[in-house]
Amino acid sequence: SCWMLDETKKVLECRDLYQLQQKAHQSGAEIRKDQYAGFFKKLLREGRYNAVSTNLEYERDPFIRDYMVPKGVQSFLTSAIMLNGEFVGIVGYATIAARVEWKADDIKFVDQLAGLISLTLLNRERMQTLETLRQNEMYLSKAQQVSKTGHWNLNIPLGSLLWSDEACSIFGVESGYRLSLDEFFVRVHPDDRSFVMSAWDAALKGAPYRITHRIIIGDHEKWIEERAEIERNASGEPITAIGTMQDITERIITMQELDRYRHHLEEMIYERTKELEAAKMEAESANQAKSAFLSNMSHEIRTPMNAIISFAHLIRQDSLTVKQEDYLDKLSDAARHLLLIINDILDLSKIEANKL
Repeated sequence: SCWMLDETKKVLECRDLYQLQQKAHQSGAEIRKDQYAGFFKKLLREGRYNAVSTNLEYERDPFIRDYMVPKGVQSFLTSAIMLNGEFVGIVGYATIAARVEWKADDIKFVDQLAGLISLTLLNRERMQTLETLRQNEMYLSKAQQVSKTGHWNLNIPLGSLLWSDEACSIFGVESGYRLSLDEFFVRVHPDDRSFVMSAWDAALKGAPYRITHRIIIGDHEKWIEERAEIERNASGEPITAIGTMQDITERIITMQELDRYRHHLEEMIYERTKELEAAKMEAESANQAKSAFLSNMSHEIRTPMNAIISFAHLIRQDSLTVKQEDYLDKLSDAARHLLLIINDILDLSKIEANKL
């Protein structure tokens, strides 16, 4: 039989029990730690294998009394299944109806079975780890393709570069292409080459390496952003650099277009402001001309009006007919009314000239 610990590590579950005489398989039985604590302790204490027999005083042993005897088990030989140094289960070898003295071959047989199961579990764990690594590599590769980000590793003493597939794609070379550091600098845009080399020299001396520059691919250029960390030996000499590169050409082009649009807007605003200022000055000039015209005209009209009112007053000193008095009253009323209008116009001119 084969028994494995459950997730709680407190129950041994029977995964398969083969009965030789009936040639039948069973499963589902349990050996619980809280019921058979002594059995668990002996498993861990005895090491690789443990033998239990009903010739012991089974009244004192709950496992023999409550588990083996009711099932008719006379002798029970177990070997521990270990995984990475941890106890995970047992292989059991039991006899029914007759007790036996376990021989070296029996112990070796059960121990070999336990070893094979341990090896199987270890291989399964390794396969699961490898599968997880493959999936992670696939996700990383897909993420790099989506973000247009590659990574690289530089052996500084040898000057040899190892690139990821996406890094090769960014530089327009086949996947797995070995590019030297000198070849890399050749592909850097001539106008940026001295800047990149200076930044790299500073990084070798301890400065952070995070730069943006252009590269030449065929007959066109790309913008890339690079970051790197440098590992040093015990003497402090740089030995390895690990970095990333991202194709940011679309981002740069978008930023340049936004800058051009912003400059265009600024020029439009400047021209419009000049037009508004000119229109304002023109309006103010026209308004001043209007105010001056009204003021001058008001003064010119008020002078004869004063004469009309004054002479009307003098005429009243003479003897007049009723009809002449009526005409004179109407003349005086109209003159005074007109004078009030002229005064209002003068006040309006003073308001506009801030002189009221």
